[in-house]
Order: sequence, then structure tokens, then C-alpha cells
Amino acid sequence: ELVKQLDETSAGLAKATGTGRDFQGTMMDSFHSVRSLGIDLGETSNAVQSLFNEFSGFTEQSKATQTALTATTAKLSALGISAQDTAKNIDLSVRALGMTAKQAADVQMELAGMATGLMNAGKMAADFGQSLSTLAVYGKNSINVFKNLAKAAKATGIETSRLLSIVGQFDTFDGAAEATGRLNAMLGGNYLDALTMVNMKEDERVDAIKRVMAQTGRSFSSLD
Repeated sequence: ELVKQLDETSAGLAKATGTGRDFQGTMMDSFHSVRSLGIDLGETSNAVQSLFNEFSGFTEQSKATQTALTATTAKLSALGISAQDTAKNIDLSVRALGMTAKQAADVQMELAGMATGLMNAGKMAADFGQSLSTLAVYGKNSINVFKNLAKAAKATGIETSRLLSIVGQFDTFDGAAEATGRLNAMLGGNYLDALTMVNMKEDERVDAIKRVMAQTGRSFSSLD
């Protein structure tokens, strides 16, 4: 049964990638390392396809690295994270953050573990991909900034993308001056300083707003 399934899956993979049977060995080696987790050949093949299509540097990796990336992607798929999202996030992390492919895959596993108690693992991965276009300016430290934003999203009940939109008002001095003016007027005091907010990272801005709102007995839900 396994031999029959291998033949069918390999044919499908060859057709999807247009590379013949080049990735059959990668698929099988990955499958053997994850099969004890209940992951089948179809899921492993989908992981290879997604990495081939979404990670621009996949074909340049060594056979061992391709196998490890495929296994990680298949494992994350079993946790509810689409193989496509994992492959895209690896690609973004390599190109925008200067990570190696292995480092990028390890980050995806780390975020999946962090998702427990915060949000659905699939949503965590999707939010990371969406946030990276904004946070990439911080290089590898953008991972920590995102983690803090994810925690803030859980604490405030506001989605990560919305939090980024809120604190994005402080990217320029003019925007920060207007936003701090509105917030200070609502809070009834001179709690936030525009120049300080401009020079903060996104997660630090969220924390600053949370602190002053706690001081005045307000919550994010009271904001329009």
C-alpha cells in the first residue's frame, strides 16, 4: 500500500513542480522522520510543493536542509498552520531578515509553540507574515517585537494587524503629535510625549499606551 501511495504521490509531485522525480528522495526522507506523528505522504508532498512554490531559495538548499524544511513544514501543517503560510514566512525571513533557511524554520516552530494560550497557531503564522512588512526594519529583532505584539493582542483583545495600524500613527512626528494630542485629551492629562513615541518600536508604543490607560482606568475597548 505504501509503495502504491509513493508512486502516486511522486507522480503528483513531479507534475506539480515540473522537476520530474528530483524531490522524491526529499519527500520520502521527510516522511520517515514525521510518520510517527500521523503525518501521511500526501501532507509531506504538499509541504515539498509549498516550499518549492513559495520559498525562492528552496532549490538552492542542500538535500539535508530541504528534508529538514519539509519535515518542519509538515509538522506545522499537523498543528493547523498551512504549508503555504509556513513556506512564505520562511521565504520572508530569509530575504528580509537575513536568516538562514534553518533559522527561519526554527522561528516558525517557536511561534507555533508560543501560540498555545494566545491564539490559534494558524492565525499566529498568518499574522507574522502580514506583520513582517512593517517589522522587517528591526532585522532579526523583529521576531521579539512580533512576539510582544502577539501578547499585547491577547491582553487587549485587539488583533495584531489593528494594533500595528494604531501605533503606525506614531511613525512620523506630525502623526505622533496629532495622535498623542488626541489621546492626552481623552485621558485628561499630558501622559504621552510625541517625540518619545516616534522613537519607540511598535511593541513599546503599545506598552506605553497600555500603561497610561491603566493609570487612568481606561481600556482599549473605550477607544473608537
